[in-house]
Amino acid sequence: MMKFSNLKIYKTKRPILVLLFLLAAVAIVWILPKTPTFKQEYRMGAMWLHADLYAPFDIPLYKTEAELSAEKRQLRAKSLPLFRLSARSGALSLNSLMEQKLPSGWSMPLTEYRRVMGSIADLLKGVYDKGVVSEVDLAQVASQKKDNILVIIDENVTQLSVSDIFTVNSATAYILSQITPMYFDSNLKRAKAFIQAIELNGYIKPNLDYDKKATAQFLSDKLNDVSISNGMISAGQKIVSKGELVNEATFKMLESLKRENASRFSYTKNIYYLVAGQLLLVGGALALLYLFLFGYRHEVLEGYRTTIFLLLSIVGMVALVAWVVKIESVSIFIVPIAISAMFIRTFYDSRVAFFTYNIIVLICAMVAPNSFEFVMMNYFPGVVAIFTMKHIYRSGGRIFVAVLVVFITYLTSYLALSLLKDAVFDSQAAWNVLWLFVNALCVLIAYQFAYPIERLFGFLSDATLHELTDTNQPLLRELSELAPGTFQHSLQVANLGEAVAREVGGNPLLIRAGALYHDVGKMNNPSYFTENQSSNFNPHRNLDPDESAAIIIRHVTDGVQIARKYRLHSSIIRFIRTHHGTTKVKYFYKKYIESSNEQNIDGRFTYTGPKPLSKEETILMLADGVEAASRSLKEYTPETISQLVDDIVKMKMDDGQLDRADISLSEVTLTKEIFKRKLLNIYHSRVEYPK
Repeated sequence: MMKFSNLKIYKTKRPILVLLFLLAAVAIVWILPKTPTFKQEYRMGAMWLHADLYAPFDIPLYKTEAELSAEKRQLRAKSLPLFRLSARSGALSLNSLMEQKLPSGWSMPLTEYRRVMGSIADLLKGVYDKGVVSEVDLAQVASQKKDNILVIIDENVTQLSVSDIFTVNSATAYILSQITPMYFDSNLKRAKAFIQAIELNGYIKPNLDYDKKATAQFLSDKLNDVSISNGMISAGQKIVSKGELVNEATFKMLESLKRENASRFSYTKNIYYLVAGQLLLVGGALALLYLFLFGYRHEVLEGYRTTIFLLLSIVGMVALVAWVVKIESVSIFIVPIAISAMFIRTFYDSRVAFFTYNIIVLICAMVAPNSFEFVMMNYFPGVVAIFTMKHIYRSGGRIFVAVLVVFITYLTSYLALSLLKDAVFDSQAAWNVLWLFVNALCVLIAYQFAYPIERLFGFLSDATLHELTDTNQPLLRELSELAPGTFQHSLQVANLGEAVAREVGGNPLLIRAGALYHDVGKMNNPSYFTENQSSNFNPHRNLDPDESAAIIIRHVTDGVQIARKYRLHSSIIRFIRTHHGTTKVKYFYKKYIESSNEQNIDGRFTYTGPKPLSKEETILMLADGVEAASRSLKEYTPETISQLVDDIVKMKMDDGQLDRADISLSEVTLTKEIFKRKLLNIYHSRVEYPK
């Protein structure tokens, strides 16, 4: 009857379960970074609690990520578009221009024509020397708000002002402005006519080509040339003294030492020690989880799929954190660690969710850049998520409230840590808040996969149980129509079982759902059960006792078939199978014995079982027996009800029905007291009013 009797269930499963935990440990160790952790823990604004620290060797004073980002951002802002100057296109245009003859219909002395064309050629050569760019490329430069460009001339890079280069139209206008006073007595109309006659626009071709690839490469080279350090810490130089506050300069030196230690790590010499350490830590954490489940929540270990889901939650979160850490442009604040707590709480109880989430956060901290901040940032939101998910089934919109509360908790944790570090609330802080907002959106989106996960791993969430307990469910409506007495009996059993679960422990929703469906098999032959007999007619009068017993017993197998037809969860089906355990149909059994001397008849009058295992199944069996027997009492007094409850429970225990049940003697005693109290409320005496 006690909990430890259930350990026999795992005897064959234990090797596979242990193997699953070992595989999870190996997978996590494979994911973890293979670089050593810094020996001392520190954070900005906190006191250095370790011994005085000296530089063991020369250490570059590495720039912070913020400094590098600012420097690179400045380089990007100052970067200029790169153009290539083609001298050949200008020479071809000039040669073609000089070969042109005097346009027909144009009266001008040949010598003067040659002087004009020579001047135009000289002006055009000057234009080509400065550069001619297409309107499209010039618009692209203007969109970047650049005043200068870089021009590659004979492998040399020269900077030019955008105002000094020409387009085809501006080059034509420039040449026109120069030759008009020189050769056409400032007659702009005649000069334009000449320019059009010689088709000058046709000889002006862009010789500056925007090189997008070279521009990107040039910027990339500049960014790669940015020095990652801006000083040196000499060997033997004191970095920090014991009791000294870690200010920004000290923090920068500590980060440099940590980075240099990692770069000097010998992979070939020390990797085995590192892996051994990681395996011990991860293996120890998973071993604690296994022992917790084995000792307090062994039902989780009863199914491989439920165990695999927990292990996948841990491995998946570690992999996600490790992946995000490798992406420089993404903050670790975006990782929705709290979603693991929400998922686990949806399918398990709060204790399993809390314990497992602690394991997840601690192992993920081995990957995160700042372990202390990572744990503090994610611990509180996860715990809050577990609490807010307790009654998530009560409202479809409650998930939004839960995510909002988690987001506020993240913000509060971030604010607290920022105050501890005396951080400045600048643009970086705004970005961090934005990352946390994206984190909340990820949580909200990810939770939409709760139902597919429930189906895939065979869970039965509170939300689904809440739907099953709706009396408008098709199967329950059919039960109320075909067997109204049974339906009322099921409602009373549900009320009794739920009341016990709330005080003794267990899942009240699960018991209620099991109680509502435990007798659905009676729909096939409703009139053979006393609660549905509305007249003096009893169909059992025309049957032999063994035939009657067969019909009564068959309601269990009929119920299983009906439940499978309606695709009820296996946990609900177990209530149908176990609510009578392996008890006998005693009335017909005794009646048969009185009329027959036949031996070995127990099997024909005994339910096939099995006996209840879980606390919920046990409570339902007792509630079913007590409620059914209470209907036969002739007088409802505290004494008769108390005696009835004691007799029913004692009979079940003497029959060995509770031998394998996950319930203690003290819990059984409390269950009896609750039954008595509830039955007294149901059958309380009424005041007789005068006529």
